Amino acid sequence: MNLKFLTLIGIDPVAGANKCMKMCPKILTGVPHSFNLDIPVMVIGTGLGGESVIGCIPCSCAPDGLNYAEFFNECKDNCLGFVIPDYGHMDMLDDDYCTNCIGTSIGAIMGSMCKSGKGDKTSMMECVGGLVVAMLMAHLEGETGDLDAIVDEPGIAPVKLEVVEDSEP
Repeated sequence: MNLKFLTLIGIDPVAGANKCMKMCPKILTGVPHSFNLDIPVMVIGTGLGGESVIGCIPCSCAPDGLNYAEFFNECKDNCLGFVIPDYGHMDMLDDDYCTNCIGTSIGAIMGSMCKSGKGDKTSMMECVGGLVVAMLMAHLEGETGDLDAIVDEPGIAPVKLEVVEDSEP
């Protein structure tokens, strides 16, 4: 079977706990524009993902150098980047996910490590969902209106949304 991917969407991607503990496969190179992708790419990040819950312990869910910003940096010019600045890495998941799907103890640990936004999580999840649908409609159906509108006026999103302007944040 020969599969052809038409688009790629990274939803607050993270490549490890820290630079010494990268996840396998080690896809981040630290080299700008090194991803050899000839398809449209969207990377969505969170503003609080790189922040530690406990100030004196440098531990976060989406550490700098391994989070959305590095994924965006390593993409080519065909990448759209968005940041939802007032939310954290785990805010895009249903509250029940950490306890029911991951397990109570692991969910509690992950929840305690990840800084969370103060806003409505439902609106944040709707924003992520809307971005994904707009990207898929644009590149699978050729209907670019919604994606163009979001890029041109990110204030139409249900939460604060920022467009990343270039591939070297």
